[in-house]
Amino acid sequence: MVVLKISYEKDKELPCAVELHRDDAGKIEYRRYGWVAGRFKGETIAVIDENSNSKYNELKKDAVVVGKKAKAAAMLANVIKVKDDFYEIEVAEDGSKLRLREIKLDTGKLSLTKGFNGKGELSYVVILGTAKAKGSPFVSFELSEEKRPVALPVGEYFIRYGEVTVANKGSVGIWGGKETKNFEIKKGKSIAPKWGGPGRIEFKYTLHTDGNVEVSTADIDVYGILGEEYYSFNPKIFLPRVQIMDEKGKVVMDKKFEHTPELDAYYTFKESVGAGKKVKVRIVADAPFLGHCESKWK
Repeated sequence: MVVLKISYEKDKELPCAVELHRDDAGKIEYRRYGWVAGRFKGETIAVIDENSNSKYNELKKDAVVVGKKAKAAAMLANVIKVKDDFYEIEVAEDGSKLRLREIKLDTGKLSLTKGFNGKGELSYVVILGTAKAKGSPFVSFELSEEKRPVALPVGEYFIRYGEVTVANKGSVGIWGGKETKNFEIKKGKSIAPKWGGPGRIEFKYTLHTDGNVEVSTADIDVYGILGEEYYSFNPKIFLPRVQIMDEKGKVVMDKKFEHTPELDAYYTFKESVGAGKKVKVRIVADAPFLGHCESKWK
């Protein structure tokens, strides 16, 4: 990583962070990184050029961090929260200026910590949605170490990303995709949506003609009850079992995935049930970040 100074206009220079990488063919590639920051009401506001295209004002593409206590960036939105007040935000394309205008919005209270059912500890959660206000502004908020319900604009939201940590084992990422369900914050109401465990596992397996059942950990996905996905785990934090049932409905195998001695990677599960056998397979686990997880029989 190196920092350069780039001239965008005459007599005007801005710093630019660049990550250099040499590919297998020896070609040098780079990715540009940049962020700008200022202070407002005693809080630091940093805007990140998340997609590295030299523009800092792209909603849903760039990111913003408010305050030193934040552990992650929210998506850049029409509205941000500074202390207990809400502001419409306008960022200059080159990041040189940031304009804030206070806006009054109806609010309700949200507690994701209270509603989370899991064994791990939430490090942070970022939500996004559409506020029910004039112009229906797009909003995104980062919730770090939430100790009590947080006042947020009324509207429809969903969990976009986050992280769960497990002591002495590491952390697991959370991602909200197409399957993630919305929750609604209503005026004057306090909600704590139920999410997290028990976990649902989706997977693929191959029954070879020689009777070997093969499951790759790359083909295993874990979801919570709101449809949020959990990803980027190692055997220390998630070591599932493969169960195999014969035609008579008897479980003939219940075995964990093998792993490297360092517990930093999975091996592919591959066990023989005998050529010509018809079987069903499922995956179960007791994940220290989420609790009990299982798939359906396939």
